[in-house]
Amino acid sequence: MDTAVAYAIMRISVFSSLLPFGVAVSQGRKFDATQRALRTLVVMALLIELSAFALNRFLQLTNLPLLHVYTVVEFALMLFVFQRLGVIGRRAGVVLVALFTLLAGFAAVYWHSVYEMNVVPRSVESVVVSVLALRYFFQRFYAADLHLQAPSLGRSPGFWFATGLLLYFPASLFVFLYGAWFIEMAPLSWAIYAGHALLNITKNILFSIALWVKPQTQVLMTSSP
Repeated sequence: MDTAVAYAIMRISVFSSLLPFGVAVSQGRKFDATQRALRTLVVMALLIELSAFALNRFLQLTNLPLLHVYTVVEFALMLFVFQRLGVIGRRAGVVLVALFTLLAGFAAVYWHSVYEMNVVPRSVESVVVSVLALRYFFQRFYAADLHLQAPSLGRSPGFWFATGLLLYFPASLFVFLYGAWFIEMAPLSWAIYAGHALLNITKNILFSIALWVKPQTQVLMTSSP
């Protein structure tokens, strides 16, 4: 892939966080519990993205120390959204966040430098979040099979949120695990990281839809004849 094209895509990815943020602040109506939790996540993501960009652009400093902090915050906020969706209980969520924070701290001190990619925490995050997203879909399809009342998928913020995570994190796991190897292969590395940036853009678009839709509650789900 051409370096200029890849760099442009990666730059767009950084500013794609503005899209869900814009939707979050432009909506005049009240959000439901899931959307409020997601709004907190996208605001934090935007702050971190802009801070990292400013460090790199104006101070010529690496943004990797911020990544270590953001990984923990992102993980905690995503679990908070899943808690609002009923995918995970409050106590289980607190335990997972505590264990993940310990893992991230240990990795930063003993496995990686804060100036290196936090491969282990990011990989663990990808696996846990992907499992929770799959659990969300299992619960939804199980409810549909039992003809239980639930919001339609298209009007459910959780559907768009979980879809974005399932598109982004399984593919990102590949990048997190083999990122160091890609750096040694310049042409391939640009293509891989541009692809990763496109996934991030897609995730932010789906998060925007999750914040845009007006949840429809108590719709009777029926099976096809």
